[in-house]
Amino acid sequence: MRNRLYLIGFIVFAFSFCNAQSKTDFTILPNWKKGETKKMTVINSGVWIMNGEENSFPSDTSAVYSIEIIDKTKDGYLLEWKTILNDNEIEEVDFMKNYMLNFKYIIVTDSFGRFKELQNWKSLIELNTKFKKIFITEAKKENVSELELSNMISEMKLAETKTDLIRMCNNL
Repeated sequence: MRNRLYLIGFIVFAFSFCNAQSKTDFTILPNWKKGETKKMTVINSGVWIMNGEENSFPSDTSAVYSIEIIDKTKDGYLLEWKTILNDNEIEEVDFMKNYMLNFKYIIVTDSFGRFKELQNWKSLIELNTKFKKIFITEAKKENVSELELSNMISEMKLAETKTDLIRMCNNL
């Protein structure tokens, strides 16, 4: 009987301790190893408007990211985030595939894994600028109207500044 009372007391104590925790009371420290790779899937759904028409994303629209730990120090981590491509979706559009293969965030974090710096922001802005020029050239070959082209470019929301890139990175 005494053992049961101790067990019940322990469970009540543990349960009350867990309930007293708030999400800011504890921190889970990452213990990533250099060379380790993680995968993350982001599922998108929503509505977008183009030329005044409302469209919905299919419920299964998703992006898969690979996060590789490039380096680990006592001060933090160096991570490479990149998209894992589904070749079936973009195999016919070479410039798009090339863009996606080259768009990689190189991120510096602190020892808790929190974002500190986007290391390769200049090269990403250059990549976005190059992609936009190629996209415009290809669209003109397809006789896309200027209005439609402007709408497509604004919908792509290509980052043109370091701040925009960091905001996109943090949204992941």
